[in-house]
Amino acid sequence: MAEDEKMKDGRMTILWVVAVVAAMTVEAQADFVLINDDHLTVHTPHTFGESYDNSIARVVQGGRVDYLSVYDTSTGNISGGSVGRLLAYDTSTVNISSGSILYYGSHSVYDNSTVNISGGSVSTLHAYDTSTVNISGGEAFGGTSAWGSNTINISGGEVSSLRVYGNTTGNISGGVIGELMSHGFSTIALIGYDFGLSGDLSWAPDGETILGTGLLTGKWFDDTSFMIPITSHDNTATIMAIPEPATLLLFGLGGLALRRKMRR
Repeated sequence: MAEDEKMKDGRMTILWVVAVVAAMTVEAQADFVLINDDHLTVHTPHTFGESYDNSIARVVQGGRVDYLSVYDTSTGNISGGSVGRLLAYDTSTVNISSGSILYYGSHSVYDNSTVNISGGSVSTLHAYDTSTVNISGGEAFGGTSAWGSNTINISGGEVSSLRVYGNTTGNISGGVIGELMSHGFSTIALIGYDFGLSGDLSWAPDGETILGTGLLTGKWFDDTSFMIPITSHDNTATIMAIPEPATLLLFGLGGLALRRKMRR
């Protein structure tokens, strides 16, 4: 009889363990879909998450979303935890101030969406169409690439590489850029002072446009020194070293593009 009780207790223990593991698996594979004005704070593991309309998804410490997609005018705020794959569409906004966005390779920004990175770690980020990426902090350790007519603004943080294509416009006024590549009809404006050129870099007659490839050195306007290797530079692309911020205010992004065309 005692032996039967032991076997029964053993079976009950096994069933309890199986039930706990099953419950944990269900929690880890939970999904969410936000619509209208829904708000959700994510502090547990999820496999898929989607937000639409004017909804807001907040990923905080302890939260995890393996695949997060934001649509319409919704917002994704990531201030902790982790996101495995990030996709932004339409006119959505993603704000990353902490946490990790790095598990499944590249993350993509489409249409007229905006991604603001002020902290945290982000792997490879791709921008398409007419989207905007603002980097003021954090680390894009896998690099940032843009195709189309995007706008990339970098004022801080660390970007391992910046690759721009098409008619993309980039404004760099701070931070660490590990490598710069400009292709197509893109325009890159670097705003600083004490610029120095080495390698095969040279100045165009206007004294602001940089030709060729090589190492660009200088200082940002917070007096931080920088070194940016320009490793690829199409003849159709424009890289400019702007000695004062007022130039951007005078010409604006459209003005810089116009000047580029006038020089051809």
